[in-house]
Amino acid sequence: MNLRIKAAVLLAIAVFFAGASAAETSLKGTVYAEWMMDLSEGADSYNRFGIGRTYITAISKFSDYTSVQITADIKPDLFKTPSTVVIDSDGDSVVIPSQEVSKGYPFMLKYAYGSWKVKPIEDLLTLRIGLQPTMYLYFADELWMRRYVERNVVDFLGWLSTADLGASAMLNLGEKGKLGAAGLSILNGTKYSDVTEKNKNKDINLFAKFTPISDNKDWSMLALILQYYMGTQNRAIASDEDAADYKHNILSAGGRVGYRDMFDICFDANFRTYGAGAGNEDIKSNAISAWIDIYLNKVLPEAALFKTLGVFARYDIYDPNTEVDEDGYNYLYAGLECTPVKGVKAALNYRQTSSQNDAIDPDKYIYLNTEFKF
Repeated sequence: MNLRIKAAVLLAIAVFFAGASAAETSLKGTVYAEWMMDLSEGADSYNRFGIGRTYITAISKFSDYTSVQITADIKPDLFKTPSTVVIDSDGDSVVIPSQEVSKGYPFMLKYAYGSWKVKPIEDLLTLRIGLQPTMYLYFADELWMRRYVERNVVDFLGWLSTADLGASAMLNLGEKGKLGAAGLSILNGTKYSDVTEKNKNKDINLFAKFTPISDNKDWSMLALILQYYMGTQNRAIASDEDAADYKHNILSAGGRVGYRDMFDICFDANFRTYGAGAGNEDIKSNAISAWIDIYLNKVLPEAALFKTLGVFARYDIYDPNTEVDEDGYNYLYAGLECTPVKGVKAALNYRQTSSQNDAIDPDKYIYLNTEFKF
């Protein structure tokens, strides 16, 4: 099915929901547009424009207790060209580095789930079934607030998918969830981009978000998020005994401390145990992300120049195998963000990927990322 037909199918679904007399339906959309310049050694300032992501969401509310959400994810189909060597006019060899190329923008279903608030405790308990968010990654995106710039570290590394097929029970903490939320998900352990379940095992995900003083004027931004994810890698497994050799367990904790919306300091720490098969030791990996946000419109409220501006810096440390030295990478993101009107963001930012092996040159980029929501 080509892109035009897929788009037509999506539009037909949206029209169907919008026209359904039995449901109150809303249609939302998000576009991530970007420009990038590669400043890495040998890249010769290669640059491109692109669309990082487009989301279209239809939410239908059938009653005060039941609703359904469908979200389409339209993202570039990326692949990397191989590095090549050419001879220039002086007869010298020149290396053209690998480049990321898009073959188009295929449609994928990201969310398709129903929600039910359970009476008579509808303010406390909500059940979900279908293709739904992986909640810790959802909470981590709420802390980071700049998915249009880059994904949170667990999503970026591909440890978990932001959506999976399964069922969940979620508890609101405090009146209308003012103190946070907690819950349990039973998931296939696949990805929304590849939903094929290759074994009978299911993954268990315990998650929680705490916002203990959300009504406090000075420290309302304080938040803590937690997860324990345990399951089996999505591969064909011959027997139950073999499943133990392909475990996939993640322990995560993140948080934010901020003062009067002027600044915040955040972290997201994740520790994974990954089975390497029969007879092999489990692989233990760490991924730790920390960042700071400074909101210039709050720090310098009288300066008209800064009323829509903020600055941010994020640093990620990734160790794919704690038993191996110098095999990890560090990621730096730093930039200036502008929010001129509600629904629009833009960030001019510098990025660098550095290997813990000093013999490997860092990759360097300049990005202009934008987000448009309706």
